[in-house]
Amino acid sequence: MNKFDYFQLRDGLLETDPLLGRYCSTSEPAPIRTTGPVAQVRFHSDESLSDRGFHITYSEVDGPVTCGGDYTSGNGVIISPNYPNPYNHNDQCIWTVTVPVTEVITLTFTNMDLEAHSNCQFDYVEVRDGGNEYADLVGRYCGTQLPATFVSSINRLWVKFKSDVSNRGSGFRATWNVACGGRFTTPTGSLHSPYFPGNYPNEKECIYIIAQPRGTRITLTFQNFDIEAGNNDNCNYDYLEVRDGSGPEANLIGRYCGNAVPAPVTSSANNMWLKFKSDGSVQNHGFLATYETTDTGTDCGGSLTGQAGSFHSPGHPNVYPHGVNCTWTITVDPGYIVRLTFLTFSMEADANCRYDYVELFDSGNETSPIGNSLGRYCGSTMPPARQSRENSLTVVLVTDSSVSHEGFAASYVALNGSVSCHYELTDLVGVITSPGWPGGYPHQKTCEWTISVPQDHQIQLNITDFQLEQHANCDYDYLEIRNGGYVTSPLIGTYCGTTIDNPIRSHSNRMYLKFKSDVSQTAPGFRIFYDGSSTGCGGILTTPSGSLTSPNYPAAYGHNAECYWIIQVAEGSTIQLMFLDFDIEAHTSCAYDYVEIRESDASGARLARYCGGQTPQGVSSRTNQMWIKMRTDYSNSGRGFLAGYNALCNTRLTARRGAIESPNFPQPYPHARECTWVIEATLGNTVNISFSHLDIEAHGTCNYDYVEIRDGQDENANSLGKFCGQNVLPPAMASSGQYLWVKFKSDASVASNGFRLEWVMNGCGDDLSGDTGSFSSPGYPNPYPHRQVCIWTITVPTGKSVELTISDFDLESHSSCNYDVLEVI
Repeated sequence: MNKFDYFQLRDGLLETDPLLGRYCSTSEPAPIRTTGPVAQVRFHSDESLSDRGFHITYSEVDGPVTCGGDYTSGNGVIISPNYPNPYNHNDQCIWTVTVPVTEVITLTFTNMDLEAHSNCQFDYVEVRDGGNEYADLVGRYCGTQLPATFVSSINRLWVKFKSDVSNRGSGFRATWNVACGGRFTTPTGSLHSPYFPGNYPNEKECIYIIAQPRGTRITLTFQNFDIEAGNNDNCNYDYLEVRDGSGPEANLIGRYCGNAVPAPVTSSANNMWLKFKSDGSVQNHGFLATYETTDTGTDCGGSLTGQAGSFHSPGHPNVYPHGVNCTWTITVDPGYIVRLTFLTFSMEADANCRYDYVELFDSGNETSPIGNSLGRYCGSTMPPARQSRENSLTVVLVTDSSVSHEGFAASYVALNGSVSCHYELTDLVGVITSPGWPGGYPHQKTCEWTISVPQDHQIQLNITDFQLEQHANCDYDYLEIRNGGYVTSPLIGTYCGTTIDNPIRSHSNRMYLKFKSDVSQTAPGFRIFYDGSSTGCGGILTTPSGSLTSPNYPAAYGHNAECYWIIQVAEGSTIQLMFLDFDIEAHTSCAYDYVEIRESDASGARLARYCGGQTPQGVSSRTNQMWIKMRTDYSNSGRGFLAGYNALCNTRLTARRGAIESPNFPQPYPHARECTWVIEATLGNTVNISFSHLDIEAHGTCNYDYVEIRDGQDENANSLGKFCGQNVLPPAMASSGQYLWVKFKSDASVASNGFRLEWVMNGCGDDLSGDTGSFSSPGYPNPYPHRQVCIWTITVPTGKSVELTISDFDLESHSSCNYDVLEVI
């Protein structure tokens, strides 16, 4: 026998399964044992020599405990060896599930922790739609992501578990049961109880959904019926329930039992929902029913059951009819949620949406106890995208007998519920935790929370635990917090790592939080307690740029509210406020509802007061602080406002003393920012500066981020120094003239906490306070110098006035005092 004739054995039925051995010559191999219940034996000979060959005997031996098996019951559990403890290395287990030929099988994974690999080549569980290794592959799974629930196409299912010699996890757990019910989308069809015409099993619940195109109705006709009868025809043991819609909260058509064949039933729209339920006692033959679909010729409402779709108001893009009430019920596969996005929207406007409106409900029917309203919308403002918490969402359109508009068009998509979550929180106090906290959040997860408390309340977030994957720009895993109830509301911050503002207070009665994780690292996550019991609205904004909205924007603001915002940016900068949307009750003098803007604080100079529906022009401050007030009365209301602001750091400073700070100081400055300040003293005076803080990206020649000082009023003046780093403060400096030029520049990479410097005008003039005092011209009693401007300001307590007594006076004379002059203002 030579190398061209051989005998080989594989640990499985496929050519890709592990090779246990290949043999030739006359040496007798040692006994060989497979890891599972099947093996492939191959004998090969070529065209030349031949010998006596071989004779093999085989026998069945016990495999690992709980490893593999053949199951024929109606339900059961499959687990990896040792589960929930780590499985063994080099294990192979095969399970087959076989049910009556009229049935199919549902397989659901409840736990999954296998060694991860992009192609699942090491440890894996494999599922095939049939009774052996040659059946169609459903999937090969590893890692920790739960596979989707699977329903077989025939009455057999094959599952294989395989582990290698290296890493291992706690394994997997899966359940199976005889699938019953299902979704029926063909125009005609039939449905039956489990095992029909045999007896149905005990303790079984089956859901059937007949979903047809919009504009159709469904007629259900029973062919056979034999279900255990209840006491006094109550059908309280086994029964078939039929409902006029797509979910368990739809209107009940009937509950049936006994052996009398029910009369045909017809739905009012394009969906019908059935539930078959058996208890633990009597088993009868069950039922067989057929259905057919008829066209109703209308586009007002209906049931949508695809994983994606679209719909629109009647007549869209033309105006909708008067007096309609349309209900669309969207139902996607179990384990998925619905995300609805409006594409166009134009309805009759009203502050409280009392006339024409669209309302969303987080359930199959708006009258359900669990059918929480997700929002009522009207007017021309596009509603935000919304998500359901389960696999159903209801959209209701109501119009009255007066004004009509173009209506709406919307689309929806099903999202995997295992990687998406959405919560509407309305309690005054509560707690928010990341998925899986504190055991670590899953990969590729997106969660949203909307906190809504009563009008005129504010929300405070108290963060007790926070640890996400670290990244300089929070590009991987992050928590996003917004001031308002929408994904478009003003951003408070995006946080990752272990750093987050604490506490965080809303400006109104709503907050939006979004958590997102990627495919790589995980961390314990976060825990946040929120408290919405305190009253008020408004807040303090300190970032270099940002936005703010009226309470409840873009929905109508509340009555009898008074909100205050303070925008405070780095010293040496000013503020530019821009309104992006504005809709507040109109009045010629803005006496009812209004927005008022002042310099610095409530006693500062008034910069503007606005109301009405026209978007105001921008407002600029003269200092680094701006005060904003919104006042509403008891009557009309509108959408409110959306405003944005920016800190302007290219300014000319003329005060006697002050400070300059890098943008966002003492927090890290923004990337790619360039700021220029010119400090201007009065004629004949100079400027002294000194640094109190310096923390700028270090470089030997300060080529990246830096602050630069020049002795003049532009970049051509003599340089007094370019500074970066953090270990040594720059020396005190003074200008030779009345100007000093300061420039800050940052690049696109590292950001530090920045700098702060103080300046003071050196020369004549002063800021004076107190009950009494005195001052004199420069050099007094000697002659004052030429080309000098001196300014003194005198401040006394409120309610007092200032009396000046000039005891000596000798200035150059001129009839109009055009040369040397003392002015009192």
